[in-house]
Amino acid sequence: MKYCLNINANIPLSEVVKKAKEAERLGFECLWICDGVTQRFGPVAASAVAFHTGSVTVGLGLTPFIHSPRQIAAALLTLIRRYGERFELSLIPGDKKLLSQVGVQLAGVKAVPQRILEAKAEVEKILREKKVHCSIWVGAQGPKMLKAAALFDGVQLNFASPRMIRWGLEQLREAGMRKEFKVGVFAPAYVFEDFEEKLYKRMEKAASLVALGASKALMERFGFYERMRLLQAQNQGPEALNVPSDILEEFSISMPSQRLGDYIAQLAMLGVKYVVFAHPQDYSLKTIRELAEAIQKLTGSRQVK
Repeated sequence: MKYCLNINANIPLSEVVKKAKEAERLGFECLWICDGVTQRFGPVAASAVAFHTGSVTVGLGLTPFIHSPRQIAAALLTLIRRYGERFELSLIPGDKKLLSQVGVQLAGVKAVPQRILEAKAEVEKILREKKVHCSIWVGAQGPKMLKAAALFDGVQLNFASPRMIRWGLEQLREAGMRKEFKVGVFAPAYVFEDFEEKLYKRMEKAASLVALGASKALMERFGFYERMRLLQAQNQGPEALNVPSDILEEFSISMPSQRLGDYIAQLAMLGVKYVVFAHPQDYSLKTIRELAEAIQKLTGSRQVK
């Protein structure tokens, strides 16, 4: 199992770098920087992280609905030429509501999976011409995106419950998932030693955004479409929405540190080999260390000081 950390880039770069250096010291194998409407331009933050760390892999999550494939490829080429082939890319559809704030109406875009696949093909072509290698992941959740995901190097499933992951893997196998295909989970996380209500609320908000962006097909498959439709009809932001806890649990990794081992064991049995713990796990050096300590108890490593 590879343990990775997503670091939000909506804070000063000096803070991003501080968290990245500590995460590398603690043994995280990949640090993900994903940009979007509320985040700093991803390649800038990724460059700062690469400059101030040693050899840790740096993941870059970008949406082709904000950046053109040529812009994405150019950013990757610049980073790889400067810091070496230690980067991975994830193409992400992005959040519909957040994108609408900058004039991108994703709800009106037909064949979103096809657009993502076209972006992948163009980025790969440019990198191949320059003789540069970079693994390309895709963030996926609904059945259409999962079908397209089978054509990537790997998928970052945007849900976290074992039953949803099992279903997602079934969709990928039906779509012809290759043997070398990498399956990961990328989800809001709060693994804690000492529970803090404010951080749990942050996790709820992050998980609410993911749940609200779920496709109708996914929500119907797991029986919560009507409940979410009624909430969405209130026209309130995720801070005000009272998303039921049983739904939030499907999209987040939230538990005391002593329960992490059981959860990871379930993922391993399903075939997941890559977990990205997203915000608010990166909230502070303390929350990063608490997660690292829990992981190190599972792996037997001794890097936390």
